[in-house]
Amino acid sequence: MSGGFFLFPWQRPFLPALKAFMDAPERRRLQTLLIVPHRRPWRYLQELYAAEPGGGRILPKMLTMTEVFSAWRAGLPPMPLRGANILDCVALLHDCVRALSSDDEGLERLFSAMPMERFFPWGVRLAGLLEEMFGQCVDVRDLPYAEDEVAPHAAALLGALGRIGSAYLAALEERRWTTPGLDALLAARHAATLPPLLRPSGDRAVVIAGFFQLTASEDAVLRSLWEQGADVCLHTDPALAAAPSGEGKQACHWACLEHARWLRDWRATPCLMDVPGEDAEPERHFFAGYDAHSQIGKVCQRLADGNAPQASTAVILGDGGLLMPLLHELPDKNVNISMGYPLERTPLYQLLDSLLRLQERENATEGGLYYWRALQAVLAHPYPALLRPSGAGEGTPLRPALFALDRQLRRGQRFVSPQTLLASVAEGDEETQAMLCLIVERLISAFASLGTTAEMAAAIEGVCSLLLEYGEDIWAHYPLDAEALYRVMQKVLPVLRDNALAHRPLTAGQLRGITREVLRQERIPFEADPLSGVQILGMLETRLLHFERVHILEATDDRMPGQAAQDVLLPDSLRPLIGLPDTSRRELVMAHNLYRLCASARQVFFYWQEGSTRSALFDGKKCRSRFVEQAVWHEEVRRGRLLAPGDGLLETAACTVRPFEREQPLLPRTPALNRAMESFLDAAPLSPTHLDAYLRCPLRFVRTHLCGLRALDGVNEGDDPAAIGSLLHEVLQQVFRTYENRVLPSDTEEKETLLQRLNACFQEKVAEKRLRCTLPPDSMAMLLAAVPLRFKAFVDALPSDSLLLGVEQKIEASLVLRSGEQRFYGIMDRLDRRDGLVHILDYKTGSIALQETAFWEDTALLARMAALEDGDDATEADETLAEVRSLIPSVQLLCYLAMARARHMGPLGNAACVELRSDGRECALLNAEAAAAADMDVIIDRCEDVISFLVWHMRYAPSFTGCVGGHCAFCPLHSLCPSPA
Repeated sequence: MSGGFFLFPWQRPFLPALKAFMDAPERRRLQTLLIVPHRRPWRYLQELYAAEPGGGRILPKMLTMTEVFSAWRAGLPPMPLRGANILDCVALLHDCVRALSSDDEGLERLFSAMPMERFFPWGVRLAGLLEEMFGQCVDVRDLPYAEDEVAPHAAALLGALGRIGSAYLAALEERRWTTPGLDALLAARHAATLPPLLRPSGDRAVVIAGFFQLTASEDAVLRSLWEQGADVCLHTDPALAAAPSGEGKQACHWACLEHARWLRDWRATPCLMDVPGEDAEPERHFFAGYDAHSQIGKVCQRLADGNAPQASTAVILGDGGLLMPLLHELPDKNVNISMGYPLERTPLYQLLDSLLRLQERENATEGGLYYWRALQAVLAHPYPALLRPSGAGEGTPLRPALFALDRQLRRGQRFVSPQTLLASVAEGDEETQAMLCLIVERLISAFASLGTTAEMAAAIEGVCSLLLEYGEDIWAHYPLDAEALYRVMQKVLPVLRDNALAHRPLTAGQLRGITREVLRQERIPFEADPLSGVQILGMLETRLLHFERVHILEATDDRMPGQAAQDVLLPDSLRPLIGLPDTSRRELVMAHNLYRLCASARQVFFYWQEGSTRSALFDGKKCRSRFVEQAVWHEEVRRGRLLAPGDGLLETAACTVRPFEREQPLLPRTPALNRAMESFLDAAPLSPTHLDAYLRCPLRFVRTHLCGLRALDGVNEGDDPAAIGSLLHEVLQQVFRTYENRVLPSDTEEKETLLQRLNACFQEKVAEKRLRCTLPPDSMAMLLAAVPLRFKAFVDALPSDSLLLGVEQKIEASLVLRSGEQRFYGIMDRLDRRDGLVHILDYKTGSIALQETAFWEDTALLARMAALEDGDDATEADETLAEVRSLIPSVQLLCYLAMARARHMGPLGNAACVELRSDGRECALLNAEAAAAADMDVIIDRCEDVISFLVWHMRYAPSFTGCVGGHCAFCPLHSLCPSPA
């Protein structure tokens, strides 16, 4: 005798009505078995039973469909020895495909010699497809002629799908393994044979509650139970009961059409339950934000509203990635989370992924060297820094020692040995050093030469035991991390350790890919307590539940219903050919869950973001979900008007956008900065480089030389102009020192000899400084090709009849300036005597900013510089400095001339920069015509006027102003300026 088919109106809560149904007098004396889609409703039923007065009653027994299939399968011989995990399934499929390759041309050509590393992704998809076919009770058969629909590898697998499925089932049966899909298939095939524990009887009532869309195996098993007397309870649109056998299905909501089909297929007569309550239309509110945080902000504002009741409130996340930002912003942290959180998002996964990434080919060498950034990602992870050498709760954490390692790592080479790195840092006592060695052993060395999944499991177990042994006390403060550690040890490690691939040699890349896949499949469940207050759930977790107020975040079309990922093995167009439902049924499930949840609520709030582009093939924009569109339309029909953005129901995020007002970055001269500047000027001689730095940007000079700010240490991974410039200076110094007090080469043969010596010295210096290890290969190749050409241009441009007086000449002199006597020092790259005059030359490997000739005749500027006094307006001082900067981009040669005159180095001629980066020409301070007509004493007097002004500005300017320009792009402190250029 068939059981009843009861419809519960979805405008009213389902679980209280279901409890009342099971507590009816005719069922109260019976032992009740409740079969539901998932275990979440049982927690709420327990609360309902606990609230009963008196207590002391036997609760119903609850089973999910997975447990029902397992119970059904347990009664069918032979009893399986164990369930096969994903690695077992892939290994069996790999063997089956290779065995069938001898009789199949397509499989032989593409898969006969395919290693496991390349087969694994296909094996995962193939195992998933077979599991779905088992669950849908579909006969596995070959699907030939699919070459025009899928890639060649997928076409070959589909063409032999029936034979692969048969061999796969035979392999599972031979080993007495089972899978959830196989349990469902066998249970459906023997649906007429009900297990005693599931059979309805005179003392046992069976209630099937809360299902919506059934697979073929679920349909067969539940139908058999119903035919034997089980009752079916559905939470659905009451209009479904308008006509018998679902003939009037169009009268019900479209999201309940699956229930109508169910009634029709089973030829069931529905009975509409009379559930107490009011059928009130829920209040709908809509909010369009510009990003996820604007949605979260609005939710938190409404939750913090003192007039809003917090009881029976749910926040539904369309995207699980919103969980952590939402928890951070919630006003009340005591919330109930009921959703699976991906292990992939946890810090533990990031640590394990960093360990795997460290061993990849681009990050590790055969000699045991590791790329510094990949090694830093491991050592800078927060977990090692929390460990204590003396065990849980004792001693000092490893953070200081790891920081010292990080500093040393940033100052080293691109590839470094962990053992050498430890030896270079003597931080902490012997116990700390031993702990650092243990970390290197467990986190780095243990993963260096793994070949099987069992060895990978042992390496990961070593990481977990390290975290537990030396940081046991910290996990109580980080429950999510503790749960992640538990899931890895109890769920992931058994899969890696005990499977058909456990001892099969694998390549390193394949082993890392398999490990990542197993880790990504794991999800962390949250404890669903307390049940009162605000609850955070995913849409699937809301099945059968009821809330008075519902907030639905990220209600965009790419999340609700969302677009299923394209299956490269079996695309949607081929699924009907083998009897599988297409992905449109997924949208129907989402719709039913959403509309059922909203129908029983009193207030529903939809949040979405508009206008933000997403990373997609055609860069589509996010838009509100089609389900939200229907809710908006329904509200417009009910109110008889279109909803306009900004009114009471359809709100938009308010965001005031103002244009950037460029601020002049500056620091006022505080007493502390003034003392620091005076100490800097008085403590040691100034160099021309200091004056150039101040002239270019006073603010950067102060931050660097007075405040001690500098760029973060890091291994140089690009071009290193400073190192190359220093190398070329050393080459020229070493070679030209042999020509001191001699006339520079002038004929072709002598120049050729000089060029050969320069090139030979350059090669020696490159090997000595190990530039091949520090420069990128392309930069090194360009350097080796360009330098000989630059040397040739430089040698060809050497002036004739020039006597070399000296190279790398150090000079120190005191200049009497308007602010007092000031000492200076410098190093002049080369001194030549030409026409009886001393010429000062400075080598430049970078660009050269030429001096403006107009400066020497600008008496008005010289007068303004001299007229500035301490206490004058800061604007006037800065404007004068800016004008000097525009005419004199560098004062280095000016300083050399002033110091040379102060040291009486002889009659001085012109000064010039030698441009090594191009043709080796000399860029003179004065052009030939001006140099011939100029009085050098007058020129040097004006040089001292400029130097005097700069030193005065350094001592007395009211503020230090930043100079915004092209150099800002290369400034390491650029982010500190309030208005970026």
